[in-house]
Amino acid sequence: MGPLLLAAVLATGAPVRLRAQPSPDRQPKRTVHVLVVLRLGAAWTHEVPSAQHPALKGHGEYVDRLFDDGTLVIAGPLLNDSGVVALEAVTGAVFVLRAATTHEARRLAEADPAVQAGLLEVAVVRRWGISLSRCE
Repeated sequence: MGPLLLAAVLATGAPVRLRAQPSPDRQPKRTVHVLVVLRLGAAWTHEVPSAQHPALKGHGEYVDRLFDDGTLVIAGPLLNDSGVVALEAVTGAVFVLRAATTHEARRLAEADPAVQAGLLEVAVVRRWGISLSRCE
């Protein structure tokens, strides 16, 4: 992980979980990496703390399941330039998924409870190639 990405992840205070390769006992059949960018949806509000929003709780559980089964490589919020690392600074999110196709990655992103509730919406789904990585 590059130093800027690491600093951004650590600044959020959230637990850092990164997987370069799936664990040997959970080798997925998927081999294509797909970048998914999520933007804020119509139902997003900065007034309700994320800990109190049921769809964001479901989002966290969903993301954990994808990570645990080796489908999700890395995920995190996109933040504005305010310098604040808090819910009011969130402008979207990013996933890097392992999927058979971009279609499957879109389906996985759209199954996220936060997307289903209209808090987030899928903005970009693109195949992604890893050129440099220090993840081990």
